[in-house]
Amino acid sequence: MKKLTLILFLFTISVAIYAETPREYFKVAKYNFDNGEYNKALVFVNRAIDSDPKYISSLLLRADINYNLKNFKEVIDDITLVFNIDEAREKSLSEYYLLRGKAYRELDFVNNALNDIDYSLTLNPSNSLALYAKAKIKHENKNFTEAIRYLSKAITIDPSNSDLYYLRAESKVKLYKPLPGTKIYDGILADIKLSIALNKEQFKAYKLRCTMLKRDNQLDKNYFISELNAYIKIFPDRSDFYSERGKANVLIGNFNYALADFSKAIELDGANEINYRNRGMCYHNLNRYNQAIHDLSKSVEILISKLNENRGSKSLTKALSQTFNMRGLAYKLNNNPSEACEDFKNAAKLGSKSGLNNYRRSCNVFQ
Repeated sequence: MKKLTLILFLFTISVAIYAETPREYFKVAKYNFDNGEYNKALVFVNRAIDSDPKYISSLLLRADINYNLKNFKEVIDDITLVFNIDEAREKSLSEYYLLRGKAYRELDFVNNALNDIDYSLTLNPSNSLALYAKAKIKHENKNFTEAIRYLSKAITIDPSNSDLYYLRAESKVKLYKPLPGTKIYDGILADIKLSIALNKEQFKAYKLRCTMLKRDNQLDKNYFISELNAYIKIFPDRSDFYSERGKANVLIGNFNYALADFSKAIELDGANEINYRNRGMCYHNLNRYNQAIHDLSKSVEILISKLNENRGSKSLTKALSQTFNMRGLAYKLNNNPSEACEDFKNAAKLGSKSGLNNYRRSCNVFQ
């Protein structure tokens, strides 16, 4: 009798432990998810689902985890499974229609994405994140008017989201191509200012502001440099603003300051041919032709490599032709006529009129 009682007791305990196991796995998975430990979270949520394949909370958590891990197909599979398991409950899960829509968008199933996002908005018209997701799709498809409309609506619902102001500013730039001094131009700068105020680390907003300021030919270059100084203090490890400050210094004749900026940009981003080309131009202006040739050669090397991967690219072809022509001029001034003529000829073959003119003026075309 005692043995039978003990067996029953142990059986009851084991059932209770088993029944709690999926919940315990879920709790551990949720804890890791909240702390950004997505791979650990995935291990435990998988155990919870293995124990109970219809555990809806775990399936939804796994969808959230996989979205952060960029496993978008798995996101779609889990959310679809949840909707099939509990059709009544799906109408209370507008955020998961949104999540599935975002996953579809990442996989370039745009129509599926819009269908899910629209249904999410049907269930919850005040979901600013769904409006933002729809605006991003409209923006990507160059429907900037619609993007601006959805972003403006989202901003009225949630005026504290930095991304909304940034994307609205970018959409307005694409749509209107505004001129400095116009209301649209000032409105874009206002959106960028709000985006930055709400998120001091919003790098792309600073970059867009830089682009907008460059459009103003009347803008004092020293003021522009002071702006870039401030950006560099916030983002000391991003090459973009060093490169922009270098170009601004070139325009006011501060070639040595420009050299320092382009050198820093190269240190941070050695794969960007533009930085080598710009530094090469600085060396050229300082009559340091050997160093100019070295940097322009590096630019040519990178451009040829990129063209091999993107054959037919007009922008890369144009950049390469210009760089050949620049190096040709440096070779010519460095008393290397044969190398200069070869570069002018290559520039001309790629469509450079300046390269062709330099070849005709400087080289014996009958050789």
